[in-house]
Amino acid sequence: SKTKSCLRTIVIATEGTVTEPEYFSQLNSMKKSANFIIVPNYGNGSDPTKVLERMKKYLQENALD
Repeated sequence: SKTKSCLRTIVIATEGTVTEPEYFSQLNSMKKSANFIIVPNYGNGSDPTKVLERMKKYLQENALD
């Protein structure tokens, strides 16, 4: 059995603030082939450039880049 620390980590940044994070968070309750981290939009802008900036910031802050 794979432990959470041995799983591949997939980070998803969303444009939406409620629905998209809710959909993607369901992935963690499914078959455990990966650990999904959801980086929601907390009103920081939903255009693709802002989503990418938020993703890059999260990756850098959490030493995942």
